Amino acid sequence: MAVADVAFPSFFLPCPGDAWPDERQKAVLLQYLSTEGQLPNTGTTYKDALKAYFVPKTKCHAFCKRCQLNDKAVKSHPVPLQPVPLPDGPWWKVAVDIVRPFDTAEDFFTNTINTDYVDSFLSSPTMEKWCLPAMGNLIKVLGKDLENCPHFFLDFENAQPTEAETAVWNQVSAVLEEAHGILAELQSYNGAGQEIREAIQNPNDLQLQEKAWNAVCPLVAKLKRFYEFSLRLENALRSLLEALTSPPYAPMQHLEREQALAKQFAEILHFTLSFDELKMTNPAIQNDFSYYRRTISRNRLNNQQLEAENEVNNEMANRMSLFYAEATPMLKTLSNATTKFVSENKTLPIEDTTDCLSTMACVCRVMLETPEYRCRFTNTDTMLFCMRVMVGVIILYDHVHPVGAFAKTSKIDMKGCIKVLKEQPSNSVEGLLNALRYTTRHLNDDSTSKQIRALLQ
Repeated sequence: MAVADVAFPSFFLPCPGDAWPDERQKAVLLQYLSTEGQLPNTGTTYKDALKAYFVPKTKCHAFCKRCQLNDKAVKSHPVPLQPVPLPDGPWWKVAVDIVRPFDTAEDFFTNTINTDYVDSFLSSPTMEKWCLPAMGNLIKVLGKDLENCPHFFLDFENAQPTEAETAVWNQVSAVLEEAHGILAELQSYNGAGQEIREAIQNPNDLQLQEKAWNAVCPLVAKLKRFYEFSLRLENALRSLLEALTSPPYAPMQHLEREQALAKQFAEILHFTLSFDELKMTNPAIQNDFSYYRRTISRNRLNNQQLEAENEVNNEMANRMSLFYAEATPMLKTLSNATTKFVSENKTLPIEDTTDCLSTMACVCRVMLETPEYRCRFTNTDTMLFCMRVMVGVIILYDHVHPVGAFAKTSKIDMKGCIKVLKEQPSNSVEGLLNALRYTTRHLNDDSTSKQIRALLQ
């Protein structure tokens, strides 16, 4: 967004016959209007800035003739604001005018303009309501690295592996090829509820007992395949984490350089959220497995051996029981795998792993809120895919990071992520918002701000 794109209110347009001298002075006006307020996205006020910066001629109005004509102190000396040169004297901290976009957040904070004019015109609530968001957007554009957030397009649709990525990509691809089939089977999972109810209500009817058993056994075999797939997915995630966190590159560099692997990481997260969402809405899964285990136990007491036990032995049944007892079993698998990866790699700082997750969340948010990135999506489903990945990586970060995703020290802009979701049609994101509400670990911690909690209510 350029300064020219800012919609100035009609009551503060130039007087008839006047024109905006240049883009810079538009920025100066916005700065002037928001002098006493807190700029969105900066976390500081200009009153605070005054304590750290010295600005010569702070009592001179800029080029606003309306203000100059109504202020006796400057009526006879209207002086346009000029960029302030850094002095050779004792003032080593000096604020200067905006004359260029800033390369880093540090550049922004050490070069921010501070007009600090007399504030007789700044008390209007209308001005505050309009100016602060407008100035915040302008500052966000002029200081693109203000949030230290990476701005690059991660091609979820067309990324292809480079030679260096091929080995890991092939390994993970073999696992992901099964993912669509797993989701399709889970989506069509109807359970054996009717047969189980009839068998329980008629315990002496051997025909109904056999009917229920024959209905449950193939379903348990299917549940076993789902569980075994989670183990392969765990190994695939480990391979991706090794590739995306290995020295000498930082996580952001890895994601930008190795986009095919980043895409696979995203596909694992997308699958995880999809699987868990289907599982949470299908109580038949646990009912079927519970009936299966009860039947096995009863037959053992009667010294009977059933053929199905050969496929799902007691040890496997115990592991499956723990897996399906989780509200979000696939997410729990990824969380445990990531935690295990960190604990087994003692020489790798935990920040390298969590930074990989936070960077992915940031990249997704930036792509969703930036029109020039969104327009590059050729498939309408890519928007939903990107949102799912963003939510999935936030939840994973919240489970793995010691203080979680909602703390002030978190590297994920939770307010921005939630706002991006809420800007979409509610029917497409309500499940994702519920995932943030009910499957995260730290949302209800004392360190979570009231604003974030309110956004998720």
